[in-house]
Amino acid sequence: MDVARYLERIGYTGDLTPNAANLAALVRAHRLRVPYETLDLWRGVHTSLDLDALYDKIVVRRWGGYCFELSGLFAALLRELGYEVREYAGRWLRNNQQNGVPRRCHRVVCVRTGTGPAKIVDVGLGLPYLFAPLDIVLNLPQTQAGRVYRVVKDETLGYVVETMNPDSSWLRLFSFDGAPQLPIDFEYPHWWCETHPESVFRRGFRVFRLTEEGGWMEIHGSPLQADGSFTATFTVCSAAGEVRQTPLVGADALGDLLATEFGVEGWELGA
Repeated sequence: MDVARYLERIGYTGDLTPNAANLAALVRAHRLRVPYETLDLWRGVHTSLDLDALYDKIVVRRWGGYCFELSGLFAALLRELGYEVREYAGRWLRNNQQNGVPRRCHRVVCVRTGTGPAKIVDVGLGLPYLFAPLDIVLNLPQTQAGRVYRVVKDETLGYVVETMNPDSSWLRLFSFDGAPQLPIDFEYPHWWCETHPESVFRRGFRVFRLTEEGGWMEIHGSPLQADGSFTATFTVCSAAGEVRQTPLVGADALGDLLATEFGVEGWELGA
């Protein structure tokens, strides 16, 4: 891995000493510059979790990826920079609040920066959560960008990351247990996400990134039809919460928007 080129990709020019402040700056830079996108999953194109392949896709070709890709490569970068990193297989809970235990389909990265608590760092989220590292301290409310988070313990799920709703109730985001995973352990859940008919990633696509102003932007698309048609909506949310939505029609319009707003160049529906 060419660390300097990776840092250029995310626009990071700060200090490289492995500490909490620099880790937070790296996470922010990554989430601003590298989009979450599920375009290959949506169109049925296999992607490898091999680090060389991820580096080529995300750094060299300047595309994005989803949790198994983005978090996997970022974990490798952090190791190169001297951080103590462990990875875990997570369960995505946000859309499954009352329906039992979902399968493990999220890649969770935890980092130690010294004598303090380990931190969850997540650059693989396609939603406006966790802009910075989150301390793994049970039941401690932590605020990021105006949103409150906490980590709680569940007998079945292990560690659960939650965020507070406007009515002060708690929304579960994802969970992970205490069993560290090796890179090869993510191959099967990645394959399931790519190929299984029940995979949410086969039902549509999402492209997401944060904005410098504190808001976010997203393209959300429908399932891909046999004739190559689909529908999509481009959403921009300002830091103040003002939302603007624009319909998006056709692969050419999608490719143009990916290039201008998300930095993903050279994308074609059949490429």
